[in-house]
Amino acid sequence: PVNNGDTTASVKTGDESLAGMFATIALLSVAGYTVLRKKED
Repeated sequence: PVNNGDTTASVKTGDESLAGMFATIALLSVAGYTVLRKKED
């Protein structure tokens, strides 16, 4: 359905966005956990 050049580009951007989203969620989880721990202390 997509041209050969577009296929590699879409796959690459898809992987990057997925990795970036996972990294963002991980950072937010760690940050939220740290804030909650500091508030408890």
